[in-house]
Amino acid sequence: PGLVSPSLLSYLSPQAPMALLTEIPMQGPISITKFQKTAQMTCEIQKLESGFDGTIIHWYQQKEGKAPERLLLFTGGETSVEGGFQAHRYKVEKDPGQNRCVLIIKDVIPDDTATYYCAYWAKYLGDGNDMPTTA
Repeated sequence: PGLVSPSLLSYLSPQAPMALLTEIPMQGPISITKFQKTAQMTCEIQKLESGFDGTIIHWYQQKEGKAPERLLLFTGGETSVEGGFQAHRYKVEKDPGQNRCVLIIKDVIPDDTATYYCAYWAKYLGDGNDMPTTA
């Protein structure tokens, strides 16, 4: 099997528009994955003090010419995949020591060709208010 597409799994540009931003999550470079293999993309949140405790990580998929669509959210060690996506193919693993989470897509198919964005919600100043942070 050959490459599905040179833009199979690409990432957010730091110049993209942002809302309610306190930090831009750092994402890895472009990923090119062969058909039916596993793709992994990382999202690192450098200023995250809680080691993911109380943090909700969102991953979005944006296909060319379309609006971003939420793929899944990850909180409390659980991955919740949105309807319309094959839940068994997606999972998130966290590395709290490095404030990093990894989106894993199994059995990559041509329809997975998209740009993937990560965003997160974290407790702000410990007062119980959630502060959205998107990229």
